[in-house]
Amino acid sequence: AKRNEALARYYEMINEFRILFSRERDKKVLVSVAKISKDLLALFKFFISWTLGFGYKLKNVVVCIASLIIGYSLLFHIKSATEHSWYDELAYSLNNTIGPYEKFMEVVDIWLSSIQTTIGILLIGFAGFVIANRVRSNY
Repeated sequence: AKRNEALARYYEMINEFRILFSRERDKKVLVSVAKISKDLLALFKFFISWTLGFGYKLKNVVVCIASLIIGYSLLFHIKSATEHSWYDELAYSLNNTIGPYEKFMEVVDIWLSSIQTTIGILLIGFAGFVIANRVRSNY
């Protein structure tokens, strides 16, 4: 149902683009831009839900957390002036995912580090939501 809703939004957005760039657009420009923006927001929400498994697939959330940790450990590796072992880089990234980690913030920018921490905490909270849904469904 969610996929069909997203497809409907996509086709509605394509139609609005056709109206927006057609020759007989008159005063419909503001209406088309508003509808396109609304459809883009709905598609973005669908993409986030799809990525996280619609609230019942724990594997998707774990994959997102692992991707976040691995991606930021690669960023740490690239930005680091000194040599670190790969498992230390992963550990620094894991520590920063759970909460701010000073050694990680010194190498990676504070702004990028705080983005990882924020996304990590949100993903961990969402994983708790998924687990709670599973527990509630089983009893």
